Parts: sequence; structure tokens; C-alpha cells
Amino acid sequence: MAILVDDELGATVREILTVEHNAVPESISPVRVKRIGSEAVVAVTFGDRTGRMRLALVGATRDVSGSWDPTGAYVGTERPAQAGSSWTASGGWSSGEITSEGVFGGWVADRSAAQVRLRDASGRAVTETVEDGVAIFHWVSGTDLSRSEAELLADDGRVIAEARR
Repeated sequence: MAILVDDELGATVREILTVEHNAVPESISPVRVKRIGSEAVVAVTFGDRTGRMRLALVGATRDVSGSWDPTGAYVGTERPAQAGSSWTASGGWSSGEITSEGVFGGWVADRSAAQVRLRDASGRAVTETVEDGVAIFHWVSGTDLSRSEAELLADDGRVIAEARR
């Protein structure tokens, strides 16, 4: 997992995927890492023991001793991009109360997208940069992304695709 700066974070991700999601350890390949303070979300691809290729977002928090503790995971299978779709795979998790804290992200349907903008039911919008085809949102307080509208944006801010989650 060369993209990971911290070998311990890589070990935590590998353990979650191999133990809970039947990943073949040698197949785990990181795509993107997003860090916010003591938290990290890692986007990875991997093959499972049935031979299927999977996509995952895995979260962890660094505790006071410096160890990484799992906070959540989304594992899915890439779907073909469809008209009116912003994602080929997406998912996330929350702290229990969906508007208090959570992670949402995925692989964008149009790889030319530079950003993804999500707008919740109240109209509040959050925007995230797409890196290597992946956008990762981490929110704290007040945003409910569970029923959001997603817009893929070009470099110039033009909307190139939009869909309701």
C-alpha cells in the first residue's frame, strides 16, 4: 500500500478488508487517502476470495497512543456508468445520527470531473475535489447527505452530470 504514508494505517485497512470483507491481501490497492485531523479515509480497490473486484472506503481514527482504530467502511462493486448517474460506486457511514458526523464518497461516473457538489434537502451545498476518480466527503454537524443531489463539475465549474442519490 505505497500510497499510505503510515504503515500502521495500511495495516488497519488491510485487516478490516481481509477479516470483514474477504479481501485477498495482495490485491488491496489504495487509490486515494483523505486526512482530516486525526481521522483518515482510504479509498481502495481489491479482489475478494470469490474473484470479484471490489471498491471500498475505509475510515480510521488515530488514538492518543498513535494507533489507528476503525470508524467505518463501505464496500461495493463498480456499476457501469448510466445516463443521469454521478457515481459508479458510492456509499458511506455516519456516527448514528446522520446529521452529526459522517463520511460519504465514491467513484465518479465521469472521470473528467474535477469536483463533486452535494446539495442536501435544505439546499446546503458541500463541494469536494475529485482525485484519481474518487471524491470523499467528511462532514460534521448539520448536513444530511443521505438524500442529496450530486453534481459533477468540470474544471471551469460547469455542471457535466447531476443525479439524486
